[in-house]
Amino acid sequence: MQYRFLDKIITGIFVCMFTAAWFFTAKYYQRPKQYSIIVKDERGNQINLKEIRSSFQTQEVAYSFLREYEKSFPNYNFSIEYSLPNGKSKVMIQILKKL
Repeated sequence: MQYRFLDKIITGIFVCMFTAAWFFTAKYYQRPKQYSIIVKDERGNQINLKEIRSSFQTQEVAYSFLREYEKSFPNYNFSIEYSLPNGKSKVMIQILKKL
């Protein structure tokens, strides 16, 4: 009877240790709040086209517009840039144009 009680205590300690280890090693994922389409000409210089929408709230919409812009403007290269909510860093995703 004493061993059952001791077994439950040891199991509880291992569960608590595993939970604490998982809690302190898990990383929090921050979703980007803003997506922007960057336009570059054939030489690689960044340009602004007034005919396009360049700011989006979701990634799916940004990729959809990017694909449409690649069809409409074949002479330009497009990429998506997103920024994290804290604004510390910007990450650029290059979408390579198929030749």
